[in-house]
Amino acid sequence: MSRDASCGPDRNGPDADLLKHRDFDEGFHHDGNGETADSLRIVMEHALRRKADVMAATEAFHDH
Repeated sequence: MSRDASCGPDRNGPDADLLKHRDFDEGFHHDGNGETADSLRIVMEHALRRKADVMAATEAFHDH
């Protein structure tokens, strides 16, 4: 049984601007061997970490 999980920003949602970054345009994916919830958690954690990185870099850029 597959434990695949994927996520990415909604093109019409509040994070649509993140789609200009390749990571978000391609989405985040995980094909796990454990529980489906684990795969979802891993994908969401990865996406949220990457979003935080992008937001921090954007803030740093605007501060200079």
